[in-house]
Amino acid sequence: MIFRIAFLCLLILSPGLGIASNTLTGMQLLEACKKGQAMADAAPQEMQDIVMSDIPFKAGVCSGTIQATINTFLMANPKDTEKTEYNLCIPNGWTGRQGIMVFIKWAEENPKDLNQPAIAAVLYSHQAAFPCN
Repeated sequence: MIFRIAFLCLLILSPGLGIASNTLTGMQLLEACKKGQAMADAAPQEMQDIVMSDIPFKAGVCSGTIQATINTFLMANPKDTEKTEYNLCIPNGWTGRQGIMVFIKWAEENPKDLNQPAIAAVLYSHQAAFPCN
């Protein structure tokens, strides 16, 4: 119960991530993730220009937001429970890279849902990919 309360506080009160005016949206997270993906796919000769741009920062925003959201969810909802109230069962072996790919795919298929906070969008994308059976 205390983890659920902490999770809700994280969603609501975190600067830049909660309901404040500077909320990171799903659309902004998608843009950051796409830049990070472009960096990962770049040829070695392109890396000098990439390193001098905002792309590494945006890649970090993408990775950090997704990893923090899922890690917080896992702390609040231990795997020993058969099914969470969120119908989200993260598989063993989940990786941050996999999380980014799940989010990008879901976001591109659900553009109307990207005006919500990024944390909610990450959870919805993972619910679609990893529902509990």
